[in-house]
This record gives sequence, structure tokens and C-alpha cells, in this order.
Amino acid sequence: MNVSNNVQLEDVIPKIKQLLKGRGLSYSDVAIALSLSESSVKKLFMGSDISLSRVLKICELLEIDLIDVLADIKESPLQKFKFTKDQEDLLYTNDSCFNLYWMLVIEEIKLFEIKSQFGVDNKYLYPLLRELDRLDLIKWINDENIKTPAMDLILWENSGKLVHKLKRTWPQRVFDKAIKNEKNDDYKLGIRYLKLSNSSYKEFNESLEDLILEFGKRSVREMRHSGRENLKPVSFAFSLIPESYVSEL
Repeated sequence: MNVSNNVQLEDVIPKIKQLLKGRGLSYSDVAIALSLSESSVKKLFMGSDISLSRVLKICELLEIDLIDVLADIKESPLQKFKFTKDQEDLLYTNDSCFNLYWMLVIEEIKLFEIKSQFGVDNKYLYPLLRELDRLDLIKWINDENIKTPAMDLILWENSGKLVHKLKRTWPQRVFDKAIKNEKNDDYKLGIRYLKLSNSSYKEFNESLEDLILEFGKRSVREMRHSGRENLKPVSFAFSLIPESYVSEL
């Protein structure tokens, strides 16, 4: 059933489940709201067909409008994206190409701003731009006229050497900058050790993922509506391991 601009009613089920979990509501709570048995609710959520009236009842339980749920689904900020082998090889082997690509495409910084910030000129930048254009990572038309693909919030499907390199270098770079600016309240650096039950650890892990996704969506909305020049660039890295920090004596 189509309810709003190609958003299918069955697409609401995963979002509803996510919202229920976030608000600490159980199948039992939904069963009471729908006047159904708990087993019936479980079957309802396992299927792909649900009536509009039941969705509206669940929205009442969640104290949220259906239109807001549909808008959130339609927004779908996480875009799947995959580099070709040649593109990945270039970005992996050439740090300058990767950095320029990142600033132009991901951070959407203008070329003249990059020149000013890093003190580089056309002689340095043009060979890099030619390489990025050659592999269709950008479309370099002339001087400041560079077309880049829309990448509000991407989910890279590549799991090869480029991603592994980023996982090694990104945290160190972020932590080094945080340490260097530790007296600045805008910079945060924290390390923690906790003792948690299995269920608490799982909840902690899921809460982190939900928090990151929520602010990822907020980032997309603010980039679209607030003007990127009014937004603060934010880089972060985190790790969560179910083991001790100490590995040897």
C-alpha cells in the first residue's frame, strides 16, 4: 500500500520497531494498544502487511505523527556507495588525491578555499584534479567549476584496503588533534573502562549506534536547510571492545 511519495506502508514496520525499542515499549504494550495477543503482534511485525489503522494506533502509543515517521523513512540518509577497483587503488596509494577528494566531495569545500587554507596553487592541484576526473570521482570542467556527486551521508560498501587504511589512520589523527587542543572546550577526548552484564553491553552498543544514526540524520537535515557555511565540521572516532584494555604484562 502506497501512503506517501513512494513510501510503502510495509516500510513503516522496521521504523516502528526501532521507535518502540528506543522508547522502551514492548510487544505487550503494543498488544494492549491494538487489542491483540502478544503472539499476534509478533506475527504482525514479522510479516510485510499491516493496516493503516493499526499503524495509526501504534503511532498514538508512540506519541508521534505518522507523517513524521514517513518523512524519516523517505529521508533515508544512509546511501550505499562503492568505489571501483581503480578508484579505490588511487585513493589508497595517493594520499594527496584522497585528501583533495575528501575535501571537495565529502566536506564540499571550494577549490579557492583549499588553496587559501593549505597554501597550494594550480600547479600542485591540477595533476590531482586530472586524476580524480579521469576515474570519474569528480567532473572537473575548468578552474573552479568542479561537479561532485551528492554524498550527504554515505555507507561505503567497500571493505578492502582503503577502508582498513582509514580505520588505522583516522582515529590517530582525530585523537592527536583532540590532545593538541585539549584546553579548547569544543574538543573532547575520553577513555573509559566499565564492567557490564551481557545485556547492558548489548544495550550500550545499540545505544551508541542509534545515537550516531540520529545525529547523522540531523546532519543531513541541517546541511540541507541551514546552509553548510553555518555548520561546524565534526570528526570523531570510537571503539567498543568486550575485553580488557591490557593484553600483556
